[in-house]
Amino acid sequence: MTDKPEANEAGNSNTGPAEEAPLLSFEENGPDKAGEEKAAPPPSPEEVDSGEPELKSNVAVFLRDLCSEEHEKDEQTGLVKPLFCGVNLTVSAGEIWGISSRNMMTARVLCQIIGNMRSYASGFCRLGPLGTMKVKRQILPHLFYIDSHEMLYDSKIVLEQFMFSTKQVKSALSDVQRQLRLLELLESMGMGYIALTRIAELYDTEKLLLELLIASESDSGLIVCDWTSYSFSQSEIEILSKITERLRYLDKAVVIGTMQPKLIGMTCDNTLFIYKGESVYCGSVEELYSYADKVAFVLRDKNAKQLGRIISYLLPGWQVRVSEDNLYLYNYTDKPMSPEAFYRLLAENGISPDYIKVNKGRVENSFEELVERYDLQK
Repeated sequence: MTDKPEANEAGNSNTGPAEEAPLLSFEENGPDKAGEEKAAPPPSPEEVDSGEPELKSNVAVFLRDLCSEEHEKDEQTGLVKPLFCGVNLTVSAGEIWGISSRNMMTARVLCQIIGNMRSYASGFCRLGPLGTMKVKRQILPHLFYIDSHEMLYDSKIVLEQFMFSTKQVKSALSDVQRQLRLLELLESMGMGYIALTRIAELYDTEKLLLELLIASESDSGLIVCDWTSYSFSQSEIEILSKITERLRYLDKAVVIGTMQPKLIGMTCDNTLFIYKGESVYCGSVEELYSYADKVAFVLRDKNAKQLGRIISYLLPGWQVRVSEDNLYLYNYTDKPMSPEAFYRLLAENGISPDYIKVNKGRVENSFEELVERYDLQK
């Protein structure tokens, strides 16, 4: 075990809906455990809504004009409105999507709807070939749902759990060969250090990563992770990035609900961001940077406020925001400035901050900009 730089303050908290979604799998007369899932048989035609558009075979999730049954009170108007409404989303095989919102409940409920764990008020939610399900809270044969770190046996070691949870996967390998392959897989994902560790000794977020790696070995084409109440460390996000790269290669469709913009930036291809019940961005992470992240440079200096006033004078049309010792320089002009030109400007004016960073795009900056634009329009 290594020291964890970030504590998971939220844990498996009670901040979600009053009726929590069930875990992925279950054991008769025992706790829910990964690797013992008993998926329901394919739904009969009467269980699936009809009258929906035909979709391409690689589409795993199709949402159109989706509105939640859950409501919240608007702080400004006092009106009660749905958590979200009019949400559109298409997730295809091989794509990793990050779903986020300023309101944890919003992202969580949407993940539960996509995971077929919660019903919705109106709109369409098709899950691959099955169409829109009328029966909710039912384990679907092609969907792997992860919303808790408590899906594993505390008494098992990681490699033993990995073997147990994938025993139903068809393989021509012997048990010894399969064990060696799974150990090599753990090591290639950067998780070799926990291979012989008891599940009970893992951090909650390490358990989630193991569950996702188990999902990668399953036959499920769609994986939904409601991780809105968990906080991953930098090293864990780097491990997650390796796992999601593997999931792309395996052509799995993955939806991750999270309140961590950094996680989306490092592991996801696309993102959906909901603010005040509306979808304010739905598209690729790279396009999000060019569309919304106007932070060009980040400076750090012990005299940040004084330096900020000087730079504001030197860069008309730009906006300088000071946060403690940090300065964030936003370029709202139509003229981009290269790092070389910026360094030259500082040198010509005798400015030498303690730290300079060229911003290449951050999801957190982009979400903040989207929020500001929305509030200004309203």
